[in-house]
Amino acid sequence: MDWREYEVQVAQFLERLGFRVQHNAEVRGARAKHRVDVLASLQVFGIDLVWAVECKLWAAKVSKAQALAFKGVVDDVGAHLGLLLSEVGFQPGVIDVTNNTNTLPLSLAELRRRAEPELSRIRLELAAEIQASTADRFHDIHRAMEAELWRTEKDETVRDAHETLYAEYEANFRFIGSLSIADMALKRARLDDYPILVEDDHGEPAPARSLSDLLAGVNAMISRADDRIRTLTATFGFLADRGARHN
Repeated sequence: MDWREYEVQVAQFLERLGFRVQHNAEVRGARAKHRVDVLASLQVFGIDLVWAVECKLWAAKVSKAQALAFKGVVDDVGAHLGLLLSEVGFQPGVIDVTNNTNTLPLSLAELRRRAEPELSRIRLELAAEIQASTADRFHDIHRAMEAELWRTEKDETVRDAHETLYAEYEANFRFIGSLSIADMALKRARLDDYPILVEDDHGEPAPARSLSDLLAGVNAMISRADDRIRTLTATFGFLADRGARHN
């Protein structure tokens, strides 16, 4: 097998995991342009998950300096994960400089064994971040509505508006409960404790028996909360500056 076939095998494996793949990709980083052997991207909850892959099909082991150089590329282009592949191993020091970083030195066989669990871990982390952000935004809006209800409670001139606001305030608890279920589901998924209760596209309880089922359910729950936030901020003028997404 030559280096071209090696890169093709890496790319084909990542494509089977659902990634979009570019060979010999030119990527603009924060400081410079870089050439990456294989660039793989996968959209998760609206976020592009990017893996940069350096394929070293060499007779010699990868050096610490080469590992540091690749780690610099990974950091500069903002990849979520850097995969440094070698079939003959790595010189002393490579593990030290990549330990506890987002750059992994490994062989193609190790990639095949570890990629799916690693991808699952990252997808859960991203889902948890988005769920937490959505819950924070929703609670911020809910607290603002509560404050407005207290402010207008005894104002007879806005009684109709007050009653409308109260009805919408009460309706929020359904969405708050749904986001809480999503949070608990994601925590159980980290323990691989299936089946896990989520909600389906219609908001009905549904058991998730796999990671893909769970993420689909959580995504639906977050999307409904997002739609609710947009509706509330469009309906009530005092909420107009709240509820914006912070990525």
